[in-house]
Amino acid sequence: MTEPSEYDRQREARSEPLAYTRTHKPHVRELVGLLLVGVTLACITAGLHYRLPAPMAVTRPAAPRPAAPASAAWYESFFGHKLDAQRAQAYEPAQPLDEVLPYEGPLSAYFSEANAMLTIQHLAEDIGYRVVGTQAHIDAEQWLLDILRRFEGVHATGPDYQTHVEIFYQQGDGAHRFDILGHPVWKRYYGMSNVIVRISDGTNASRTDSLLLNAHLDSTLPSPGAADDGAGVAIMLEVLRVLTMPGAPRVRHGVLLLFNNGEESLQDASHLYMTQHAPTKDTVRAVVNLEACGVSGPTLLFQATDARLIEAYARVPHPFGTVLASDVFSSGVIMSDTDFRQFVEYGHGLPGLDMAIVGSSYLYHTRRDIPAYMERGVVQHFGENVLSLVESLALDPASPLPAIRPWPYSFKPILPVYFSVFGQWFVHIPAKLFKNMITALAVALNFFLSAINSSERRVAFMSTSMLSSIALVLSYVAAMAAANAVAAALRVLGTPLAWFGHEAYAALLFGPPVLAALIGVQLALHHCVEATRRPYLEYTAFTGAAVIYTLGMLLMNYFRLGSAYMMMLAMLAFFVPVVVNDLGLKGLGRIATDAFAPDQRVHYATYLLGIVPMMTLGYEGLIAFLDLIVPLMGRMGTDVPVDHVIASLVAVLVTLNSGVLIPLCHRYGLRSMRSSIGALLALSMAMLAFFALPAVPTFDDRHPRRLLVHHVENVTSGEWHVAYTTLDSAARDVALDARLRDVLLQGEANSTLSWDHAPQVGPDMDVLFPLTHFLKPTRLTLPPSTERAAAARDSARWRDVRLSCEELSAANGTREVRMRLAHPGLAWSTLSFDANVLSWDFPATPPTGLQRHHLKDVSRLGHDVFEVRLTMRVPSLPSAALADTLA
Repeated sequence: MTEPSEYDRQREARSEPLAYTRTHKPHVRELVGLLLVGVTLACITAGLHYRLPAPMAVTRPAAPRPAAPASAAWYESFFGHKLDAQRAQAYEPAQPLDEVLPYEGPLSAYFSEANAMLTIQHLAEDIGYRVVGTQAHIDAEQWLLDILRRFEGVHATGPDYQTHVEIFYQQGDGAHRFDILGHPVWKRYYGMSNVIVRISDGTNASRTDSLLLNAHLDSTLPSPGAADDGAGVAIMLEVLRVLTMPGAPRVRHGVLLLFNNGEESLQDASHLYMTQHAPTKDTVRAVVNLEACGVSGPTLLFQATDARLIEAYARVPHPFGTVLASDVFSSGVIMSDTDFRQFVEYGHGLPGLDMAIVGSSYLYHTRRDIPAYMERGVVQHFGENVLSLVESLALDPASPLPAIRPWPYSFKPILPVYFSVFGQWFVHIPAKLFKNMITALAVALNFFLSAINSSERRVAFMSTSMLSSIALVLSYVAAMAAANAVAAALRVLGTPLAWFGHEAYAALLFGPPVLAALIGVQLALHHCVEATRRPYLEYTAFTGAAVIYTLGMLLMNYFRLGSAYMMMLAMLAFFVPVVVNDLGLKGLGRIATDAFAPDQRVHYATYLLGIVPMMTLGYEGLIAFLDLIVPLMGRMGTDVPVDHVIASLVAVLVTLNSGVLIPLCHRYGLRSMRSSIGALLALSMAMLAFFALPAVPTFDDRHPRRLLVHHVENVTSGEWHVAYTTLDSAARDVALDARLRDVLLQGEANSTLSWDHAPQVGPDMDVLFPLTHFLKPTRLTLPPSTERAAAARDSARWRDVRLSCEELSAANGTREVRMRLAHPGLAWSTLSFDANVLSWDFPATPPTGLQRHHLKDVSRLGHDVFEVRLTMRVPSLPSAALADTLA
């Protein structure tokens, strides 16, 4: 009989039960302690995250720095419409002063939200809907020009320097291709306009390298555009006021203010500027785009494309941004976009920062985007950050602006990893340093695991740790399965989007089943380990998670995803506590002598340390992500399974942030896990039942449902109909359907249109292409009426609207034509037709083959002709058919 090998002896020793006495742990006291610490940290985190600066009072030319916050009495007068923005003193020309007040920096201290709110109120309420092609669109531009011309000229700002203000007005035509979720939109615009202001010290050196600030003056069809983008316009007026005030610092590098008047029409005005404004566009070294898709909360930096600009942003007073937002937004999965696209594309990689107000984006592009719904301090937060960037990039003698250059390459530049903490601090790590950091962490983890493995052979550390790593991966799978099961239940119960009414509802609904799934995986793992070694899973839960997140951060960094920092933070959230536990609280020497039983391996203080990142950085990331994503789900179209999307996202976020929950499962044992799963499943059922109640509304005044109504007159057949649809996948509103039928059909039956099944007819709402791919409209054919009959007989109604098709040439089975649409009174027109287009006079080649084309036009009021020239392949006809055609 052969002697057993050393490996066999160690293997047999690992399988033998360990002799030790289980230690009773004070479950209640420990859990209450952790709960108190966690809730305290969460409250502090939320308070710091949502904290906004005090909105500062109005200013006067003689006192350009706000003296105090705006009072409640001022806001009462403001919301009562007792203040006249037209006569606000802030933007009156400064008179020569006997004594110039000394400049007391920083520049951000001079921003006044009260000044900005007066501008926003005038744009959103006095002028109103500023849609391209309307008179209000022109009125807003004229009002802005009147304000700007007060500042035009030379300002004696300093003892040995001046500030020069030049105004350029641009109006022109153009064409471009715009892609939305993989669908190309071919655009032509006429009479599009921009107002450009250049601020400099009057020298060529100052004008050579410029910082461009951009905001759009227009608003979209259903919105008066208070935040979007009246806030951006108001902030840029404040920049102009502050840089021209007596005593203002020298403008060492030019500041260009681009008030573009056509963003909502698919970024036409910024395209016009980048392709046609020779006087200033070639001096632009970087762009800061000011946007809004919400009305509250901190302003988010969601795109950044240059390391030096990120460094400048790190010095703003209220940083809030993450490379994760940049990774998500640049991926194209979000059905939204900004002018930033045009600056990057037509500026051949022009570097920049893209910032936006994002809180409460339920009101984005709705008629509730008005000052009354804007949170106090939100514009102050935005404006102070913008002025700080202007100070760093245009006023500072050490500004990096002259050295910044475009990135014209097809691959992304290697950028720093960055994220903010509590809206107070901004962490930015150069890419090379980040790579070295995560490599060092991986090496440190390897050495640490090797040391523990050599010290604790009796508990099979390495194999148990690997089991914990596998269990963590399975936890993500189980969490997504559990959350999606609840999402499926919502669909079965007929209550999709039941969680839409508040950003936190998604966590309340999907969080409990996710936690139950996480504990369920640990329960299964519990049965995979020899009984006396099961308590050791408490320790290996830390090391196993550290291994998985280390692999995750290395893999994500390999694919050049800055979001790898999340994996690094998750890894540190497990690695640091276990290192402190072993080196400080327990001691490696005592661990090596088997001084601790498996159920005494983790000190309670380790949990107090581990819960800190979970309830600070993790919790802030969770609420920030839900604030951005949940409202977005209400405008994704009727076909996107948003319940499953949000369920999957919540599952990943909760699992990533589960922290000390997993090791706690093994600290308290089998009975605690079973009771926890039961309680969480009961809570899941209660939450599901609650959100399925008819009394719990999905939509309300602050969370409105988006309804598109398309009124159509077929001038050929004389028929009229209305198509309507929502922008979400929630359950149909039966009451709304009945109300629309009552109003539109007036008791008549809904009939079929004569051209309903004609193959050449486009689908309802084809004018909104490519949104037609995400909508399921309902059609109501309007019954005959005296008014509609009279309108149909009035030949003069559409007399001036004409589509002509002039043949220019025909040869070799092709035909060159000029299509000309005269459309007086119509601002946004669409030509939709089927053809095999070989070439056209758009700047990009047409898609190949016979297919449906959608050519869109946006015209300024008074520009009434849309023209396109194209060459088509004409299908060959059989001789008999050809003879019939010629006859």
